[in-house]
Amino acid sequence: MSKKILVIYYTQSGQLENILDHFTAPLIEAGNMVEKVRVHVANDYPFPWTGKSFFAVMPDCVLGVPTELKPFSLSEKNTTWSSLVTRHGSFRQAYRPIPFYNILPYKLF
Repeated sequence: MSKKILVIYYTQSGQLENILDHFTAPLIEAGNMVEKVRVHVANDYPFPWTGKSFFAVMPDCVLGVPTELKPFSLSEKNTTWSSLVTRHGSFRQAYRPIPFYNILPYKLF
C-alpha cells in the first residue's frame, strides 16, 4: 500500500532541496507519492549575506519573530496525507524563523 507524503520546506540557497531530493528518492522508488512544496518568504533575504544584512535580521532570529510567507498551493487538493515532513535551515543560517504553524491556516489536512 503506497503512502502519500507531503514535504514542505524552505531553502535560501537551494542546498536543502538537493538534500530532500536524496531523502525522498527511496520513498518514491518504493511506490509512494511524494509532493514537495517549497515555501518562499514574502521578502527574500540577501544571498550571500553581508554583515549589515546579517545583523539586521539576527535579533528577530533570536526572538523567534516569524516572517511572512508567500501564498502556495498543493497539486493534490482534498487529500489525506500519510506523513508530513517539514524542514528549514538551521538557526546558524540566520534568517528569520519559518514557523510552520504559519502554514496551518492553509488547511492542508
